[in-house]
Amino acid sequence: MNSNKGTTPCTNVLDEMWSGDIATWSTEDGWAHLVWTRRFLDSSGYFLQTLSYSSIDATCQMSPIQDLMDPISLSDGKYWGIDVDVDDEEVLISGYHRDMFTGGTFGDETSVFLLHADNPTKSSDWTLTPNVIGEIDLIPGTASSLDVEFGEDDGAHLLYQSTRSDSTGIERHGLWYAHGLIEQSSWTYKKAVGDEASLAVMKVHIIDGEERITAAWREGDGHESVMIAMVADSSFEPIENLSRTYPSRGLSSIMMKEVERGVQVFFDVVGPSGPQVRYGIVDADEGWLGLSNRLNLGNLHLIDRSPASSETLLVHTSAGGWLIRAVVDDHGPSSGGGMLDQIRHALGLDEQNFNILLGGIAVIILLLCTVILATMSARGIRWMRRRRSVEASGSVLLEEDVVDVVDEDDLAVSTSEDEGSNLVELVELEGGAELRRGRRRKRSQAVPVPELPPMPAPLPEPSADAPEAPPDPPEPQLNKPVMCPGCDCRFETPLDVHAAKCPVCGENIAL
Repeated sequence: MNSNKGTTPCTNVLDEMWSGDIATWSTEDGWAHLVWTRRFLDSSGYFLQTLSYSSIDATCQMSPIQDLMDPISLSDGKYWGIDVDVDDEEVLISGYHRDMFTGGTFGDETSVFLLHADNPTKSSDWTLTPNVIGEIDLIPGTASSLDVEFGEDDGAHLLYQSTRSDSTGIERHGLWYAHGLIEQSSWTYKKAVGDEASLAVMKVHIIDGEERITAAWREGDGHESVMIAMVADSSFEPIENLSRTYPSRGLSSIMMKEVERGVQVFFDVVGPSGPQVRYGIVDADEGWLGLSNRLNLGNLHLIDRSPASSETLLVHTSAGGWLIRAVVDDHGPSSGGGMLDQIRHALGLDEQNFNILLGGIAVIILLLCTVILATMSARGIRWMRRRRSVEASGSVLLEEDVVDVVDEDDLAVSTSEDEGSNLVELVELEGGAELRRGRRRKRSQAVPVPELPPMPAPLPEPSADAPEAPPDPPEPQLNKPVMCPGCDCRFETPLDVHAAKCPVCGENIAL
């Protein structure tokens, strides 16, 4: 089953001669562990029965089938009532073994066996512990499967059925609890916990270094049936009186699943409107039980939970056929689900629909961000264009700029005296006759400098008796206009400068 609640049929054939018992367990790595009883024909044509194990992943890839028990003929005994538990890579299998041959004595004996392996890949990896519980008075087909769980320090816990006649003298099916080491036969601790009991299930937790057992089973039959639920210690004594009896007319199935908040309990009863699937939760850590919430109409068939989500899937019957439904767990306060999980639970959405909603919101936010970014980019481009146009329309006052005359790298200046005046001669460092002729033509086209007016006659010296005159203001700096023959640019230079460079095109001009 995928995340869309769709089923993918596998074409793998587990067995063509299944003998009626099967147990499954799914793990967080996506594998399902399968144990079942099967029949086959030997070379002599006799029907034999054995117990087989395999595992299968989500892509329907199946590991090789491993036969775990010695084959026995149907006239010599039977394997039935099996259960499996997985802890990391350790696998624990238990079941009833009815032996009618009994070493040639033909005594009918029924016992409980254990099979244990760590990451098994072949049949020889398994360790068999026979007869952990012996002398069981039980007929195959009249009782439900037992329940086995891993315990602490290589231990295991069992809930099994056996006929009892104590206290009343009337024979009836009783429920028994036992615990012991996995590799030890003939467990010594056994305790009767239920009367006329069946459908027993349990989960074992380690809380503060102590084992806590959450268990439930049915007592009675038909309209008189009730469900017993309790939280007990390793001796199966209720802790703080955590034992409740729930009227459950027509109870036919009880299933448990471990979650972060505790243990989910699913069961079905017959109500005024017909069969009903009900739900509850037991928290062994906090010490409370809450059961009997109605989920839907129908009979419960199967439950499982994906380790990657907070949903427990259940398969049940209804008036319209088989239905697959999901129970969304709201987690506990210490689960650390985060704000998104709280919003999802407040909206009442499952994980799939909530992810679709998140994807739609993310797409809308992305589109809005794209529109905002495009708008801001367009405004920025327009602002840059306006700024460039304003800068291009401005004018520069060349008269107030300080203009370098001639770079030392371009020209060398030499002076000579002729008739009492200083002449400036430009000596070209590099270039041929053509360059010199071009420069002469440009100099001949230069604008002539106008003659300055004659200097005024000096004033007579003041007499000693005359009052002292105020000091003359400083003479202003006089400039002379120059026009560049290359770009027709006009600018001014001081009077004492004999060569200048055009501030626009960089042309050297002799004055």
